[in-house]
Amino acid sequence: KLPLALQSDKTATVQLFYEKAGFQARLAWSARSKYLLAAGPTAADDQYVAAFDQIDARVAYTYGPATIFLEGSNLGDEPYTIFVGQKDRVIERERYDYTVRTGVQLAF
Repeated sequence: KLPLALQSDKTATVQLFYEKAGFQARLAWSARSKYLLAAGPTAADDQYVAAFDQIDARVAYTYGPATIFLEGSNLGDEPYTIFVGQKDRVIERERYDYTVRTGVQLAF
């Protein structure tokens, strides 16, 4: 049975929000199961992207037309991993680190 390429069997997202008097906070967790990246000549040669979990967060404060924010993505520094056939046959592992942004947004 060949799985559908580039599609995880399982995906999930959970988000927690809080808003009060101009203050906003969000914490999000996303997960997906492994998925087929490329079919090989045999099932043992199929390439898969490994399962992935990611945590993101954002805090912001709005006053008038301005919103000051701080947000982070991939806070757990989850790697992007490709394996052939079985999880222990890793052919590629990339780390992108986490990303943090801050700034001011203006609404007109």
